[in-house]
Amino acid sequence: MNKISIIILAKNSAATIERAIMSVRQISNDILVIDSGSEDDTLTIASKLNARIHHITWQGYGAARNTGAKEALYDYVFCLDSDEEISRELAQSINNLKLIPHAVYGCKRFNFLGEKKILYGEWGNDYVFRLYNRNSTSWNLNLVHETLEHNNLKRIKVHGAMFHYTTPDITSFRKKLKQYALLNAENYFDKKKKAGFFKRSVSPSFNFINNFIFKLGFLDGKEGLEIAKANYQYNKEKYLHLKRIQNQASNLKK
Repeated sequence: MNKISIIILAKNSAATIERAIMSVRQISNDILVIDSGSEDDTLTIASKLNARIHHITWQGYGAARNTGAKEALYDYVFCLDSDEEISRELAQSINNLKLIPHAVYGCKRFNFLGEKKILYGEWGNDYVFRLYNRNSTSWNLNLVHETLEHNNLKRIKVHGAMFHYTTPDITSFRKKLKQYALLNAENYFDKKKKAGFFKRSVSPSFNFINNFIFKLGFLDGKEGLEIAKANYQYNKEKYLHLKRIQNQASNLKK
């Protein structure tokens, strides 16, 4: 078994944290839960499962993962969220890897809406890169949709899969997207992106058509339709938020 530390981001994750921790026990004896203010039984469950706990003030996903990497026992770090777990096949693949510092390792991720595995649309062809050496790279500081900085690093796909229990129902998913829309708008503003007419009026519709038609989201049935509709609304709200932030900043300069 390789010496790998596990970083799990959590907040009010009592319903899923045990499944996440138990799955990564297959690859590590150092499991660190980065908690941003849980008020349920998340920490009690994690402690009973012998996970270490580190408390943070939330500053975004990228910053939280980087904090976890600094607190890890080992240089190789595998990151997941509390609503994810890894398959036995992925665990075996990771255990058999000959890890190299200048590489990031990824795997297929299957996303679930409730109990339904989503195979098409935006959720269908999903690969995530979560295993890396903390001395070679780190996460960007995006508030949401963070990625590893992997310039000049080899990207290696590993056999096996991660399972992401995204949301119990479409209503919960829509609520999550409302938060993401605001966070992404703030990211875009910091990066000086614009919310022009095309982005606000055409981009959301194109996103719906792309995911539901071209990426075959309709093959997932009613769930595929609901996901496409939710993502349409998310894209619309994201650029409306960005436009509002830009207007506010412009007014302050006057």
